[in-house]
Amino acid sequence: MLVAQQKRKENIAEYILYLFQIEDLIRAFQFNISSIETNLVSQYQAEENTKKEITEWYKNLVVMMEKERI
Repeated sequence: MLVAQQKRKENIAEYILYLFQIEDLIRAFQFNISSIETNLVSQYQAEENTKKEITEWYKNLVVMMEKERI
């Protein structure tokens, strides 16, 4: 999420490529938010509030991908 915000501001092409990579990660974790939280979010060197925001961002992406059947 933090990287995505930065890329969106600086370079939209890099942002889109980054989102494709994140979608692949979500697929690799089989849309399981618990696995994403355990294996990805826990690795961030950030405060708990920031980690919660990151988890919510991933949850929203999972929901969007499921709705769009990606």
